[in-house]
Amino acid sequence: MTLIFCNIILKDMSWCSKSHKEDIATVCFLHDISLNDLEEGMKISTKKELEISDFDKINKKVIEKHALLSSQLLTKHKNISSESLKTIKQHHGDMNGTNFKDDQIDKNLSPLTMIFILSEFIANQFLLNSEKNIKSVIENVYKIYGKETFKNEIISLSKGLK
Repeated sequence: MTLIFCNIILKDMSWCSKSHKEDIATVCFLHDISLNDLEEGMKISTKKELEISDFDKINKKVIEKHALLSSQLLTKHKNISSESLKTIKQHHGDMNGTNFKDDQIDKNLSPLTMIFILSEFIANQFLLNSEKNIKSVIENVYKIYGKETFKNEIISLSKGLK
């Protein structure tokens, strides 16, 4: 579902190329690869969720740094682009890949990273929303991130969903 939302947004971006679509597909499938042995850790997407989880201190540290660890693991594969690696490293809003930024997303993230963060959030919220109402999900984006953080991406997504 994340990839579907990413592609809807990318379709409206004038700078989008075939390689951007390939990059975002790579990110969607591999961003949590370092959590392969901690499958339950893949469900954690915020600092608060990590803090209240039942994981021990060592596993919490692994989960906290998994974005960096995933990008490092994938650097060994020559077919994965630097843009994909950067987006995987930054997919929780932190430039270094070592923390969950929650609502304090770094403003220097790449446009592709911003699209992924928004799309993953919306996909997760949509799955949790019993009414399956995309408008209420977007309202949740505004509550958490404010109206300006993902303004252009939300406009593109809204146009694509009509």
